[in-house]
Amino acid sequence: MRRVFAPRVAALVQTCLMACILAACCAAAHAGDIYKWTDSQGRVHYGDKQAAEQPGGGSAKPVQLRPEPPADPETAGRRARQEKLLRSMQEDDAVKARREHQAQAKAAERQARCTRARERLQHYRTSRYLYEKGDDGQRRILTDAERAAAEKRLQTAIESHCD
Repeated sequence: MRRVFAPRVAALVQTCLMACILAACCAAAHAGDIYKWTDSQGRVHYGDKQAAEQPGGGSAKPVQLRPEPPADPETAGRRARQEKLLRSMQEDDAVKARREHQAQAKAAERQARCTRARERLQHYRTSRYLYEKGDDGQRRILTDAERAAAEKRLQTAIESHCD
């Protein structure tokens, strides 16, 4: 009876196989020096082994790979300007984010103060009496006129500072 792999197992096997192939390719790419030789029939070959191990018995010579050309000064200057511009833009973004955060914090604090003021006004309107502490630490109940003035001051403050 033939056994069928579940799709997950098949995908895992495929992924492992691809990783092994990739590792083998990378190892071959970094294997070392490259040699060039000509066989007895005059054909040119390239490989990673010395002459004694070459088929056809030719003499292998190391191949010099061309180094990367030196960087163009203009390109280096352009790259430096781009990096400077990028850093400047990142700093601007950070400043903008910081300002936004401060504005949000300030708005939240203002909203909290307005909520407290509205709650206090509601308390003024629903309490049987209001009092204040005197210089001697004793409570003094406010008169109706003083109570009305306190409510009016609080109502005016709410209207001018809150939305």
